[in-house]
Amino acid sequence: MNNVRLPDYTLRLHNSEITSLVIISDFENFNTPILLSSDIEGKIIFWDLITRRPVFIHIIEKSPHIVSVEYITNDKLYAVLSKDHKFRIFRLTENDKISFENEYKYSFNVAFESPVNTLNFANFAIQKLNKEESKFRLICCNTQDAEGIDIYDFKLDEINSLKRIKKNLNFYDIVNISINDSELFKFDKLGVVMKFIQFQDDIVIVGYESGFIIGFRIHENVQLLSGPSASVKTSSLSEILSEKSRDENTVIANIVEIVYISKIHYPNPVLNMTLDTNKTEGLTFYSSSVDNKIGIHDINLKNEGNTSFDHADFHISANNSTAVRKDISIGLKNIDTEYEKIGLIEKSRGKFILGTWRGTTCILDNEFKLTEKILRTKSNMLVNESAVGDIQNTAREEKKIYKVTSVGYFECSESLNGDATSTKLINQSRNIGSQRRLNAFLQSFWVFVGYNDGCITIHKN
Repeated sequence: MNNVRLPDYTLRLHNSEITSLVIISDFENFNTPILLSSDIEGKIIFWDLITRRPVFIHIIEKSPHIVSVEYITNDKLYAVLSKDHKFRIFRLTENDKISFENEYKYSFNVAFESPVNTLNFANFAIQKLNKEESKFRLICCNTQDAEGIDIYDFKLDEINSLKRIKKNLNFYDIVNISINDSELFKFDKLGVVMKFIQFQDDIVIVGYESGFIIGFRIHENVQLLSGPSASVKTSSLSEILSEKSRDENTVIANIVEIVYISKIHYPNPVLNMTLDTNKTEGLTFYSSSVDNKIGIHDINLKNEGNTSFDHADFHISANNSTAVRKDISIGLKNIDTEYEKIGLIEKSRGKFILGTWRGTTCILDNEFKLTEKILRTKSNMLVNESAVGDIQNTAREEKKIYKVTSVGYFECSESLNGDATSTKLINQSRNIGSQRRLNAFLQSFWVFVGYNDGCITIHKN
């Protein structure tokens, strides 16, 4: 335990388990770095990371368990999924004045709301389709089947604009024909969806209970060229008829192209995934599971800009809804670590942050070597009310450690280090003392860890 550091600071306004930590470095809308935190009682807090004080607190009506929060960059929009089976987008607005009823500078207004399935562990992915018209795309679990995926398009502030473009999307059949491994596929489904992440502008990555990871994107209009069709299993007369009625040059709207498949974690469930947003070349993300493997996933887009799919090159499902290249490579790249049950993973420019089920947060360098370990323990003063004492010494080590439920990090982006406009934004509305504290904060790497008792610890690395 000697190599475990105490936190530099602790934030203590939540009374229940932390579910999301989102670091916001948006100096056009905020003149300070912001930490957004949420919990299982519907509370969302915006923290000023320089003063470490809340600048805004919002509690969702009826205090539902918040599953996930996403910040939609530079739009002051916050997408929230909660266990009251609701997906909401809040718009953060500045109040004209602070009063007794409204003590904060900011307030939340609902810009969009829709019922969704929150019966399993999965979060959601959201894509911005049109900057001018505020058109978005939501990717989430099917409303009735947590193994399927629903995809919706909608516009902000227009409740009736919601349109489902894909219902109960299931990749098992087409992945099965792509893998072509009867020894591997000894089950008839991929399992429930565990995790979504947004990859680039149009690619979504989904991790499954079976350990498979699939990357896909949607093409609005694709021409299907003649050729031998894929032998994807059909399950209904309508699909068989659809298979037979294909034209030689059919134009299909909203066809889903699978661009990546990995089986690295099979048969263990995918617990978490994170993007390598700082990589200068290629498209890379990382994944974790209950074993000690970290999956390393590189996506090579071979069909970039192409508006036609040839049956000679693609497996295409019987109902023309899904396509995958016949020569798609299956991701197997991984590295073994010293840690198991990695429930949380984040990637910065030079570090990995891992949160394990055993309550340990590990900071690794890019070579996966440990640089720091974070472990928050409960008091060693144990109370035993038994008249006969504790002969069996039943106080387990696990009971003395807080559960890690969310991790995040802050590092100053390269653009903030050298961009004159960014420097001007940072300097605005600040006295000398606050400017000094901000500069000191920006020059350090910070790790944030949320726990099941509602505490958030801050560590300077």
